[in-house]
Amino acid sequence: MLKELKAKQVTQLQDCATKLIEEFKIQQAIKQKNQQREGTRTQWFATAVELYSSLGGVRVQSMQGDSVVLEIPSDTQPVGLDESSPSLILTIKFRLQGGTQAVFAGAEINLDLPTVEDLVNHAIRTNDVVAFILQVKELFRKQRNLMMEVKQLQANYAMDWEPNHGRVRVMLGRSGKVVCTLKVDSKYSIGQGQVQLLGVEGGSNREGIQQLQNDGANRNLTEWIEKLQELFSDQ
Repeated sequence: MLKELKAKQVTQLQDCATKLIEEFKIQQAIKQKNQQREGTRTQWFATAVELYSSLGGVRVQSMQGDSVVLEIPSDTQPVGLDESSPSLILTIKFRLQGGTQAVFAGAEINLDLPTVEDLVNHAIRTNDVVAFILQVKELFRKQRNLMMEVKQLQANYAMDWEPNHGRVRVMLGRSGKVVCTLKVDSKYSIGQGQVQLLGVEGGSNREGIQQLQNDGANRNLTEWIEKLQELFSDQ
């Protein structure tokens, strides 16, 4: 009886030891797989950083988790503006596909640029990160003068800027109750587009508005807003 009990206990201990060994093997396999995945990620990021560093006008700021943070500095002083243009900070996000291949997962920028969402969606489909960076860089180069003009106007007026629609809404007049909506042409920032007055809410001076529209072909955004403020200064 005692021998049978001891034999049963030994069997139970052996079963328990076998389960512990199997569990240990599973944990080791998971750990090894994670280490391989982390090694792949680290190696890929190192290669990516080296590649992005070789692109002209792009600086690698840091790597944060599964993201690479790039800086695209403004290479020239915007024409006619007092302040220097801020750098564009581009955060590119990746994910591991199949545990080995890093693919483009999205991006964020610190500035309002039109059509960036379209560029991001296209890069997700194609996984062509270099082309995406160069496209964002070119877009930033073309738009920086407008961005700085908008920034300076927003310091003086209550103004909303909708870059994806090229639309400005600004509150003018003595009490700010006159809301003017202007359309900025997509080529305005490179000196080939115009600004148009789309509408006026809360203000009454039809003849003055018509006169501004008639002679506003060569007027820039700042001049348009200054003229409108002058027109509605007593309202």
